[in-house]
Amino acid sequence: MIEVAAARINSFASVASQADVSPIEEPIFIITSGQLEAIILQAIEQATAPLEARLQDLQDRIDALEVERGVGCRVGGEEALPDLRGRLENLEELRPWMEALSKKVNRLESRPGMEGPKAEEHIEELCRIMRKDKLPSLSFANAAKFLGISKGRIKQLKPQIAKDGRFDILHAPGQKKKLIITLRKHGVKNG
Repeated sequence: MIEVAAARINSFASVASQADVSPIEEPIFIITSGQLEAIILQAIEQATAPLEARLQDLQDRIDALEVERGVGCRVGGEEALPDLRGRLENLEELRPWMEALSKKVNRLESRPGMEGPKAEEHIEELCRIMRKDKLPSLSFANAAKFLGISKGRIKQLKPQIAKDGRFDILHAPGQKKKLIITLRKHGVKNG
């Protein structure tokens, strides 16, 4: 019974394979491995020749610029100055470090609360409000309300307010934890 099943499978496979195969439209060529290798090498050469020519052209232009600028001039068959390409490669290795450092500096410079035009505007407005309304002092919460900004933002401005000669930051009378902003009597803005 196993032999009958195997025979049916084999006959089915041969019938199916004959039905699926399309007739060959192109003649078949038989080549040796040496001929195949030669064809592949020729194709590679044809594909890389324009690239090699372009690289050589670029190298010639670099050499011409180096001679024009007096860089990399050869004296007695040796370069007079160290290889600039090696230096450039060393600098390229430093690029990720320099970019990361630059991002950190930018992040630190743009931190909220850092001196900037908006911080100066808030401090100017605070001084104007306190003088206009004759307010000798304000809590940080009230200063935030008058300026229309958050308490967190006014607390970020605390170092700039403390540096400004028109203000003092003091403890509220009878409250050691609460700080208030006071106007100096004859406060002049420090540069």
